[in-house]
Parts: sequence; structure tokens; C-alpha cells
Amino acid sequence: MNFRTHLTNILAAFTLSIVTLSMGAAFGIMIGRGALAGMLSAAVLAFLAPLFGGTRIQCSGPTAPVSTLVVSLLATQALPTDMGLPPDQFLNLVFVLSGVLLALSGVVGLGRFIALIPNVIISGFMTGIGLLIFQSQLRTLLAQTALPYFGATLAFALGAFCVCLISPILLRRWVPQWAGLLSGTFLALLFGTCLAQLLPFPLERIALPTGSLFSDLIFFSPTALSGLDFTLWAIALWWALQLAFTLYLDTLMTALIIDRLTHSPTPRSRELIGQGVSGVVIGLMGGIPGAQATVRSVLLHKEGATHRYASALIGLLAFILLLAFRPLLRQIPSALFIGILFKVALDIIDFQPLRLYFRELTHRQLGRQWLSRHDDAQIFVTHREILFIITTALGTLFWGLIPTVLTATATYLVLQRTLWAHVPMRDLQLDTETESIGGED
Repeated sequence: MNFRTHLTNILAAFTLSIVTLSMGAAFGIMIGRGALAGMLSAAVLAFLAPLFGGTRIQCSGPTAPVSTLVVSLLATQALPTDMGLPPDQFLNLVFVLSGVLLALSGVVGLGRFIALIPNVIISGFMTGIGLLIFQSQLRTLLAQTALPYFGATLAFALGAFCVCLISPILLRRWVPQWAGLLSGTFLALLFGTCLAQLLPFPLERIALPTGSLFSDLIFFSPTALSGLDFTLWAIALWWALQLAFTLYLDTLMTALIIDRLTHSPTPRSRELIGQGVSGVVIGLMGGIPGAQATVRSVLLHKEGATHRYASALIGLLAFILLLAFRPLLRQIPSALFIGILFKVALDIIDFQPLRLYFRELTHRQLGRQWLSRHDDAQIFVTHREILFIITTALGTLFWGLIPTVLTATATYLVLQRTLWAHVPMRDLQLDTETESIGGED
């Protein structure tokens, strides 16, 4: 490669290092481990996953589906108060086990089974994740009960949301050459932090240690497991299984997208092993888990990255930025991350099938043609597709990820071979009828 190609790869990695630090902080706060744990996890995942994985151009880090599942588990799964193990150590154990399970799934070649999950199920699952994020951040916002504090928090959260929503559009229109580097997330953090310094609002700032960069991390302690009984091991394995399944879906869905963009097929089993190894490291260091991040990986490709080292360089540059600019990072108001995550929720909800479906109702009188596949139309969504999307989204929101995806997939496959055998249900076309797989993670 010539100098220009190397420079393009380095600049693309620098752009993504800023974005991945911002998203890592947001998801670290969302899970409850703090901005620093999220940032460090983002750097470690971005560095390690490309070294061991199979996708040539990618960016790994904390993602919306994975972080949302962890929050959901913590909120809905009660742990015994006398388990003899600190909750943070139990969570570390879950993260380590999920990494081991993911790596083992790659060793035994389970990556090929991603093709069995229909696109309508993936669309509904991603929409459900978006709804879960919105729900969790709304609760965080409403928890600020003191009126002055709530007012400032609400103002900065809505401001961050608006910047994330509008700035990419304006940048692409006015200064397209800067659109990749100046992401909406970065601009929301920059403008919001500067405004908070100028105005005397009572705002909580993100907590970063003043001493060692790793002083606030709760590293995994194997000695804490000595008193763990069979029941708690079973709970940890069940949590880890759910997390590993989410990591599996999130990673391989992104890999499929990058494969289409780069025309370079990913060895799926190797990618699962790489993500699993990275997950084990995250659990040992007391960080937060992550997977291949869809939008960050697509952005890396669009920024012109062509070599695997660009993917790993993201993590290295993120770590350097974290070391060099920690005093400035301490000034960031936590409220900004509420707005950023509201925008993440909006991005990840798959609106495209709904738009197409209601267009069909309006223009093609779809209500009179329940089983028609509409093969005469180029782009459309039928009753049966929208039914699977909505039920999967609601199941993810109110029931759980694994039971919803497995039940919906099994139902889809059984109906295709029995009741609907004479008129098989079609599936969403990824490029034109769904946008969920391209939403922010």
C-alpha cells in the first residue's frame, strides 16, 4: 500500500476512535458501571476483536442490544441477597462465561445458523431493543425529581437529542468533507459540555478517577467464587447464555452487512471466537460487554478503511485519547448521554416496514388480500410480515430476547411448512424493505 492509502486508514481509525469512546461512555452509564468502564471497554474491544476475529473491516464495542439486555437482566432477574458474592463480581462472572460460550460456539461452527433467523424476526427484535432503550432512558430522566435539577437535565438531554438528529443532515449538506469526522454524538458532547461550562445549571458530570485510569474498575476475582453454590452457578450460566446469544446475533448480523459492502466473506466461526476472547478479557477487567457495532463498522468502511490494522487502530487511538484528555472528559454532563441514547433508540427502531405496510394499505387495498405475496410489486410488506415484526418487538420488550427470538423463529419455520405451504410467507428484503440492521447499536 502507498502512503495515501495508509493515511486514509489512519484517519478513518481516528474518526471512529472518537465515536466509539462516546458510545462506550453512553452505554457504560446506561448499564451502571460508569463512563470510564464504558470507554475502556470500547477501546479494548475495538483493539482485540479485529486481532482474533474474521471480519476484515469492523469496529467492535459496547452496543445497544447487548447493553439493553444487561440492563433488562439486572432489572428483572432478582438475585439472592445472601449469595456470598458481590453483585459486581457476579456480573463479571456472567461476562466471562458469555465470552467463553461465544468462543465455543465458534469452535463448534455455530456461525452458519445465523441464516436460519428470518429478517422479519431480526427487524422486530431490533425494534424491541430500541423501545427498551427509550423506556430505560425515560426512567432515568424522570428519576431526577428535584425541579431545578430536572429542568436542567431535561433541557440538556433534549438538546443533545436534537444535535444528534439534525447535525448529520446539515453537515452532509454544507460541509460533506467533515461529515464523517464530526458525528452527531461527538458534536452533542462538545456543544453540551461547552454550554454547561458557561451556564450556571445544576448538572451532574460523568465520574472519572483522578488517579490511575484503572482505579475504579472492579477486576474479576476468582477467589470470590469459592462459596458459589449450584443454584448461583445455574443463574450465572442462564444469564451468560442469554448474553452470548445476543452477542452472536449482534456480531453476525453486522458481519453480514460488512460482507455485502466489502465483497469479502467473513469466516463466521473465527469471528465468534474473536468476539468471545474479547468478551472474556472484558469480564476479567470489570468492563461492559460488546459486539461488532453496525453503524461504526459501516462508517469505518465509508471512511475508506481497507486494511485490518485500521480496525485495531481504533482501540489504540481511543485509549490514547482517554489518557490525554481525561480532565476534559470529566466536564461532560451526564444528561447529554440520555439524549444521545434517545437518538440511538430512534435509529435502531425499524420504521421502514411500517412505512411500506401503511403505503400498501393506502394504495393497494392490502386488507382484502391477506395471503397475497404481491410478487408483482417490487417493494412491499404484507400482513404476515408486519404481524411477525410487531409480535417480536413486543415480545422482546415484555417477555425477553431469547424466548422471543427462538419462539418466533420456530413459529415462522413451522407455519411455512404446514399452514402456509401453499402460499409461503415471503421475508423482508434487506436492502430495500428494512433499515433496522443499519441502525445505531
